[in-house]
Amino acid sequence: MKSRLFAWILISWAPVFAQGVASAWFPMDTGNQWIYEHESRGGSSKNPLITRWQSVETTTGAVAIPEGTVVLRRVQVSGDASSGWIESVFGRSNFLIRKDCLYFLNPAFSWNEQEERLRPEYAVRLLAGDVEPEFCFPLSAGKSFGRDSPPGWVPSRVVGQGRGQRFAPASVSSNAFDVRVHVVYADETHLWFEKGVGITGEWDWHNGTYQEYRVRLVRFTPASSRAATPATRPLENPTLPRITRVAPALARG
Repeated sequence: MKSRLFAWILISWAPVFAQGVASAWFPMDTGNQWIYEHESRGGSSKNPLITRWQSVETTTGAVAIPEGTVVLRRVQVSGDASSGWIESVFGRSNFLIRKDCLYFLNPAFSWNEQEERLRPEYAVRLLAGDVEPEFCFPLSAGKSFGRDSPPGWVPSRVVGQGRGQRFAPASVSSNAFDVRVHVVYADETHLWFEKGVGITGEWDWHNGTYQEYRVRLVRFTPASSRAATPATRPLENPTLPRITRVAPALARG
């Protein structure tokens, strides 16, 4: 009886224990917090219409499901946020960690908030290998992940480290990996990821009618630091230092 119970516990928690590589890269502790500045541009590239807003994104917990571990997030937005599809996917999703890969879970298409499970259609596509991950850890220059399907759809690829040749937010450091992901066929989309910090910048450029989306990380605060400081509120001044890292409150000797 005890052996069967122990085996059931191991099976039930296997998705959580299987995330060793991913957890070394992406900080998943409950209470971790990221503050981002968002900028959406449209109209004319020479005289664009610019909309800016800010988000405070906090990890609120994790749920073990058969397909992996879902990192739950609370996103608080201040300012005139754009309602575009790209902005919604990148800025307001929970994260699925599966086989050391990270997927964005769009609540409208892939994640059922009330039942805390993947939507059936998405789960079928995921298990069939038809869903593209945003990151697969560990990251390294030249690494690609995802399928070359349909024809002409190139898998996501780590194109290098640092700011590169095209636009990159000021929050991107030389330690950040530049990952070109394919969310929309007509767009060029880059996510910058730094080990131990998470996403430090985003840039999406629409090839056609001018549309551009920029995101920069203002501050990442680990849960251990937030426990010793007052609660973070949305920032009032959008012109802040490029990135501030808050050291943990207690250092281990």
